[in-house]
Amino acid sequence: MPASGVRELSPATRGRILALHDENYSYREISEKIGGFSKSTAWKTVNRYKTYNTTDSLPRSGRPKAISNRTRRQVLREVTGNRWEPYSSISRRLNTVTEHQIREIAAAAGYHRRIARRKPFISDRSIMKRIQWAEINAETDWTKIIWTDETSFKTGKRPGHRYVTRRAGEEYLPENIDPTFRSGRKTLMVWACITHNRKGPIIRIKTVPQLTDENGKKKGGGLNAERYAKQIVSGPLKRFWASVEKDTGPGVCVVEDGAPCHRGIPAKTAKIKAGFPIMDHPPSSPDLNPIEPLWLLLKNCVADIPGSGNSVDALWAAIQKVWDGITVADIQKYTGKMEDRVEAVSEADGWQTRF
Repeated sequence: MPASGVRELSPATRGRILALHDENYSYREISEKIGGFSKSTAWKTVNRYKTYNTTDSLPRSGRPKAISNRTRRQVLREVTGNRWEPYSSISRRLNTVTEHQIREIAAAAGYHRRIARRKPFISDRSIMKRIQWAEINAETDWTKIIWTDETSFKTGKRPGHRYVTRRAGEEYLPENIDPTFRSGRKTLMVWACITHNRKGPIIRIKTVPQLTDENGKKKGGGLNAERYAKQIVSGPLKRFWASVEKDTGPGVCVVEDGAPCHRGIPAKTAKIKAGFPIMDHPPSSPDLNPIEPLWLLLKNCVADIPGSGNSVDALWAAIQKVWDGITVADIQKYTGKMEDRVEAVSEADGWQTRF
């Protein structure tokens, strides 16, 4: 509304002002000819049209227009139905509320923009395997398990994060997860193993560069079953398993994920020859391997070391330094919660968990 005592010009009057201006009338002559407003009003009308291509009054400061319950419901439908879409984009699409108003409406309903948790994509088949695995291992003695895994480190800065709109406690709902997928890019690959009561070695894996064929497809390179068998299974893993079994007695099993290098014939042959049993592990389930949070701890600590990302050799030196500083107590923070991890999978019906 216009300020008290100020009369809004009608659309017809504003049109006459523009017409007279086009006929080269001065602003004083326009105000005198039409009457009822000052020459400054005539100037503002013409200037508004030149600047904004409209004769309508521009939005005024002051208390914003109240938002109806219907609009609030519409905003919440858009926010919850498009959790990855920024509020600014929703505002432009609706064209009835500002980004700030959307944020206030969402916050009042408990929704906020948060960094999305990154979890592996889980297929329906993998979900069933996770449920079955949890049922089978409800009573497993986790102190008899050797957890193994590989991970890669890259030089440079840490990657960014995606934001998702959610309520507190909804971070692990499927629609709020930022799925991660396997990447063939490797800079420095390492392997390590742990048990509940002991830290194993960390090994720098010797890989070879991938080759590109005439069609541009990458082939070979990386870590295959033969290299895994030679560098890991027949050496550090075999020795660590024998040492653990000597101290704890028979029945010690080894856990690996389903990476191709673990399933190849050379790797299988080497494991049979080494004599240690392999415990089945469901696919896409890093939340069921307590070495995974140790990788996160390791990577964060390595990233905090000045110069660690400058070269591969600097990276490896930092990795060794941090791994040496990890204690059995650090490991047991994660291995000691395997019962909780198994239960969480059952409660989530095979979907991602908080671990």
